[in-house]
Amino acid sequence: MRKLPAATVAVAAAAIALAASASADPMRPDQLVNGTYTIHITDGNFPDMRYQATSCGIGCVQISFSNATGQGQFYADRWHVTFPPNPAAWLCPGGSAHGGVDNLAWDPATGDGTLTVTRNAAACGYPDHGSEIISHPVAVTRGGNSGQPTALPPIAPW
Repeated sequence: MRKLPAATVAVAAAAIALAASASADPMRPDQLVNGTYTIHITDGNFPDMRYQATSCGIGCVQISFSNATGQGQFYADRWHVTFPPNPAAWLCPGGSAHGGVDNLAWDPATGDGTLTVTRNAAACGYPDHGSEIISHPVAVTRGGNSGQPTALPPIAPW
């Protein structure tokens, strides 16, 4: 039987230990998303929203509000979800709602994120059909208000 030098055995053991710790990453996004979540817009007087999250594979999540569903991807240490065009995404000061596209991104470790809405039609006195983006910081928390998902409401630029 051939004997290996102690240094070779030590290097091999260290490499195995490092590989094991790298594969045991606690931020496995496919295991962190299933359940009910609450979104609180931190810079405005908006009601909290609730959605249901269901894993659709590693780095994939289905986000369901009562009126919108989108598929999210995990990259750059954040979840990113773009919802289909919403005819009532943008809220004008007078109370009328107009079309836009909702986007949600958040860090699952902290819950800090951003809800953005891109206006895709003339609205609120804007005559052009060019896009304009409004953005609000949000806090995403797991659990909390249990129950059915709420609607993804129109978001105001104030």
